[in-house]
Amino acid sequence: MEYVSLAKTRLADLKECVEDMGLYEDVSGAGGASLQCQTVQDVEKALSLFDSTGRISATVMEASIFRRPYFLTRFLPALLTQRTLPVKADARMSFIGALKKADKIPAAQYSYYVESCQRHRQQEGSAVCAEEVCAQLSRISHTLSVIFPDRPDDLIGQTVIKLHTHTPLSPELHVKVVNMILRNFCQCMLDTSRETPPNKQSLWASRLVSVLLSNTQLVSSLLHRLWDLFHNQGSSLSAAHLLGLSAFVVHLHASMSHSPLVQLVPPLFPEPVSVGEALSAALLCSTHTDMLFCVRFCVAAVCYGMCRGDSLPQQQQQDYIISGLYKKLLYLIPRLASHSHSWRNTALQLWRHPAVQQLQHTAQYQLSVSEWLANELRVQRSEDALSDPERQEFQQWACSELFLPREVEQGGCGGDMKLLCSHLLTAIMGQQSSSHQTVEKLDERVSERGSCLPDILSRLQELVYDMEVTALSGCHGKYDICDFLFELLSKRCSFTEKSISTALCLQHTLNTWNRVLLALPAVLLLKLKTYQPASVGLLSYHLTSYFLRGVLCASVRCGRSREEVNKAWSQISVHCPLLLLSTVHWWQRLSPVLSSLWRGLTDGDPLPEQLQLLTVCQSWACSLEKGPSPPGPAALLLAASLHGAWQGRGGADQGLSAALRVLREEGGPPCQQVLVFLLFLCVKDHLSSLLYPEEQRSQRAVDLCTELLRVLVDSADWLLLFKSDDHGVYQSITMVTSDEFTRLMPWAFYSLLLQQSAELLHRAVCGPHFLHTAVLCYIHLLQLFLEGHTLPPADHQPFQIVSHSKQLLLRAIAQTPPTALSTSQLRELESQVSALDPEVSAALSLQLDPDSPEMEFL
Repeated sequence: MEYVSLAKTRLADLKECVEDMGLYEDVSGAGGASLQCQTVQDVEKALSLFDSTGRISATVMEASIFRRPYFLTRFLPALLTQRTLPVKADARMSFIGALKKADKIPAAQYSYYVESCQRHRQQEGSAVCAEEVCAQLSRISHTLSVIFPDRPDDLIGQTVIKLHTHTPLSPELHVKVVNMILRNFCQCMLDTSRETPPNKQSLWASRLVSVLLSNTQLVSSLLHRLWDLFHNQGSSLSAAHLLGLSAFVVHLHASMSHSPLVQLVPPLFPEPVSVGEALSAALLCSTHTDMLFCVRFCVAAVCYGMCRGDSLPQQQQQDYIISGLYKKLLYLIPRLASHSHSWRNTALQLWRHPAVQQLQHTAQYQLSVSEWLANELRVQRSEDALSDPERQEFQQWACSELFLPREVEQGGCGGDMKLLCSHLLTAIMGQQSSSHQTVEKLDERVSERGSCLPDILSRLQELVYDMEVTALSGCHGKYDICDFLFELLSKRCSFTEKSISTALCLQHTLNTWNRVLLALPAVLLLKLKTYQPASVGLLSYHLTSYFLRGVLCASVRCGRSREEVNKAWSQISVHCPLLLLSTVHWWQRLSPVLSSLWRGLTDGDPLPEQLQLLTVCQSWACSLEKGPSPPGPAALLLAASLHGAWQGRGGADQGLSAALRVLREEGGPPCQQVLVFLLFLCVKDHLSSLLYPEEQRSQRAVDLCTELLRVLVDSADWLLLFKSDDHGVYQSITMVTSDEFTRLMPWAFYSLLLQQSAELLHRAVCGPHFLHTAVLCYIHLLQLFLEGHTLPPADHQPFQIVSHSKQLLLRAIAQTPPTALSTSQLRELESQVSALDPEVSAALSLQLDPDSPEMEFL
């Protein structure tokens, strides 16, 4: 520094104006060139010397030291003028690089130079590119229109493309062209992004995508190829492919205003969706490999979308962020945050970005608890990124800390444990539903056996236990849980339309519910609500055992457990006859199990008296001809015991006749009720044999019904079984009969009577209220026939059944005395049947007024 100061002082003494001197001119300034021209000449001379020698000239190095103001304020600005930098470095670039390496160019000045060159290139490129790009895109569009001629068959209406997820429909040529388009787009995107961030790039990508979207067949081929890449080949895609394809999908989605909608085949969504949402469905999250590809792709797409729309208004920014991909990030980032991956830092930075967090306040970008459960149930446990303990901790955190406190409007449960329980139950039951096509059905790798269903079921068990123990649901313990669970089942079993498909769906729902129910603590479910199953009216052994074990376990909480069980069973007999019938049916298997459980709960005590009575009734039923019925049991219990005992016999033997004789001799209303309930159970057997002939028990059921009719035919009680609105003291039969069986009871009525002897039919016709019941059953039978609900035996046609029933009814009308029914009853029946069968209506009119001239033709 002392040398420099000394040199400057000496030049000042000589009175030379150093700053006005050029580097290569003489000090006199001869030539008269302006200072600016002189500086340019200095730069050119320096470049020439550097190009010939490959070194910075000594003059320039001296100027950077002795004439630093000139060097910084005149020489460097003349050298660092903005321009379009060549791809291959020229002499100027090399010279500038050498000066930069020698620390002769200030860092700020060099950065400004680089930025100004980039801006200049963009401005120059935009000016030059506009016409050139348009011309290129025009040629591309023409070429593609030749290869991909639009076909109306590809469209549903005008704006919806079918995307076949199983079998891509593109020809080989189309696949090659599509691959070329995608490959070159990825390369161009990478080249452009190395120099310019997405928000400062030209519109080449969006313009190219607009050209592609104008050709429907090309778009169809592109979508099929992208689906195949994302769904089946994701793990094999390189980072370059992933970045380029994510940008391509973002531009497809951003062009929604003039892009077609997509209908997946088979359908995954109830209606067509946007291109971006359709392709989001191709990304699976079922295995560790799937999750890694999905999170990398989604991070790339969301980052690109946010950067691309950075300078746009908030509403337009959302056009570049696909909600389906964003929601997958909301699901995957917390799930995989504890694992170390190359993408982890980028993903977590993106996760913490204010713009990303802000999106969660928008409805379309909120991940709901039901969506989270659907994703979690698709995970294959054996190929999960998490171990079993890690998965348990993650699910518990998500349920109790993430979604339970989150507001309902934001996809959570608002602190309501019942709402969370409802979501869990719905997801579990929906997992096994075969009536809806879901994403996992598209992937053969996803199987119910290896899914996270057991884990989610464990979360349900934990939640139900918490609701029971802490009573945080806002109600009172187990009774609230019981009501809640069965109300939820009732909603799922509510169908407005009655058809075979809804009946099958109901049966499937009940079977699934049974499996879920058996996984919950039996003691929580004591407040039983009766619902009608779709079968013939018996619970399975497992369900029956489950409920009874719950009753016994719950009773030990009371001070007098034995009395409480007896009271509970008395209430069950009245309010839940379905459980009573099922218990009688399975008692031989249930008795040792319940006895063992009760002895363990009560230090060796025998079963409560009401349950012991089941054994007594079954013993009585097996030896009825030897003695009278035991006192105390309900009529339905005795009837069920008899029914179970006689089902095990080979036919209507002498024991049956003897038993009926004993009951007839006992007489009185109780025995009459036992016989009517027994007839009801036998009629159900007969109806079941008509519906399912392969069971080969039709004649056995008819014989039992015939024996019972011989005893009951002179009474009106047996007719109450066939009335849909008035069962009298036999009202409990409605609780053990499905809607299907109730609708078919008129068919069973005539089917039985048509197989009886003339003597028994005559007794029936002469009995009280027979004609009224027979006409109502005939009306309902006609309605079944007209609606197509009848299911006749294989050897009869529906018309024959109706015809034979009509003949029987006409004979009954003719044989019934006019005083058997009141005038108002006859007129009511006539008005109901007149529109369905005028002949029967006329016969009733004749019965009402035998002297009417209108009836002379009969």
